[in-house]
Amino acid sequence: MVGLYVLAISACCLSPFHIPDPKNGPSIDLVAILMERLEQEMASVARYGHPVTTYYQVALAFLGLCETRAPISKIHVQTFSEAVLKSLIFKVDTKAVSALAARCLLDQGYKPLDQIRTALIKLTAGLYCARTENGTIGNLYSTGLAMQALIANEDMFPRLIWRAAEVELAMLSAVHAGAFDMPISAAQLLPALLGRSFLDVDQMPCPGSCHSMGSGILQREEAIHGGREGPTESGNSAGLSEGVNEIVDVAEIPGRMIINCCVTLISYNLSRSFLMESEWANRIIPSPLQPAENGISYNQSSRKNNTA
Repeated sequence: MVGLYVLAISACCLSPFHIPDPKNGPSIDLVAILMERLEQEMASVARYGHPVTTYYQVALAFLGLCETRAPISKIHVQTFSEAVLKSLIFKVDTKAVSALAARCLLDQGYKPLDQIRTALIKLTAGLYCARTENGTIGNLYSTGLAMQALIANEDMFPRLIWRAAEVELAMLSAVHAGAFDMPISAAQLLPALLGRSFLDVDQMPCPGSCHSMGSGILQREEAIHGGREGPTESGNSAGLSEGVNEIVDVAEIPGRMIINCCVTLISYNLSRSFLMESEWANRIIPSPLQPAENGISYNQSSRKNNTA
């Protein structure tokens, strides 16, 4: 969960190294906390052969640390890469987050490069092979993350190879059917529909604060997790856009709702900066039968290499 906090805070153009204490205490260093959590996870892998939580959380930790250019032990990177090569990471959503993390590690020059590259090839190939006849990658709700991972690794699997337009068509049809009314699922899909991924968190402009921009997410999550029926829309863009255009301060939301809002913060800010400069704003969901002709192309930005 801390990995999502780090990405969400960064997406809000704030420093995860210095989070102000609301009670006027010393600032909180989320990156240091994340580094400690990763140490615990990797110590468990070394001793017991599996992490304390899951490899999904481990991949998020690597992604969050890499995005903030924090130092990561070469041994930990090697152990993570070996887990991939030993096929210990097999779920589609875990492969997707792992591929995003591995791409970041490779681009930033973390060592050992050869093992990272080999692991990344295996992860992206696994996502490619997870495509279904229905146009999804894995199941419906793992497809958004899988699309992000393939977009971020377009040099390995170009859009035409994994048939991005067909996947987008399937996802847009699902949106119109109401499958993505919950913010958490919409937030994982929207960056991919805009040709972006969580790797773009550290490269987007910072137009302003994302605190207290509405209570829609909180109300919807309370309705969903509190056993009450929440408002839903289908047949138009409302089911997708409402969840990513209303942001609430995550500090006051407990448990699972914090995770949902963290992911939505990341997605909203990635999407907002893109929408302000793109015609896609007027045709984000044109029709379930009319996706963008060639999809939205993703030009991977060059990154400065930081060796840790």
